[in-house]
Amino acid sequence: MIRWIKKKRGNIKVVKIEQRSMADVSYEDHNEVSGERNSLKDQQSESEKEINGFEYQIRSKDEEIRLLKHELALKDEEMRHLKRQLDAREKEFASLRIAIQSACTNLGNAVTAADDAFEFTNKNPTEKGMEYMFTEEDLLGAERSGPR
Repeated sequence: MIRWIKKKRGNIKVVKIEQRSMADVSYEDHNEVSGERNSLKDQQSESEKEINGFEYQIRSKDEEIRLLKHELALKDEEMRHLKRQLDAREKEFASLRIAIQSACTNLGNAVTAADDAFEFTNKNPTEKGMEYMFTEEDLLGAERSGPR
């Protein structure tokens, strides 16, 4: 057994070995120490199980995070691909819009030119003037609608 004896200038370690006979050590003391030791081993075992459980949860969460990051990267790539498609379609629509506007302008000009070509100064043409009017037969592919 180790005892400490305090002196004025500091602690001095004094070792004293007590020799006990086996008769002095009781069976109850042995059982008590053994029980405490088993209790500590049980607590250590339970603690190790809890630690292992926490470590498993951490590994599971890390794997879940890795999978989510991978899924996010795939979604980002899909978004970039869709954005490129959208940009290409917007360019195509813009060029089609310009082409349609140009065609409408050309069609409007053609209609105006046709109106100007068929415009008569005399609103009531004479019988002789009617001979020179265009008829449905003059139009390409038109059929006559009735007798003339």
